[in-house]
Amino acid sequence: MMHKTEMVETSLIEERAEAEHHLAEAMRITNAAIRRVHKLGLTVDAQIITMHTGEGPMPQLNFGTTDRQRGAI
Repeated sequence: MMHKTEMVETSLIEERAEAEHHLAEAMRITNAAIRRVHKLGLTVDAQIITMHTGEGPMPQLNFGTTDRQRGAI
């Protein structure tokens, strides 16, 4: 029989594993979008912005595109 503490720890482990899976999937989608944009003649501009929260710094990604021939879109 599992104790409540063990159930909470298992739940947290499962939640973290799911979050890591979602992050990996998001990165696959992002990388595919970057490849597509690049094939269409655009350059991807990426920035890491650090948000400061009560739980500490949290990086946020910001993407934009630039047309290689004409400049910013």
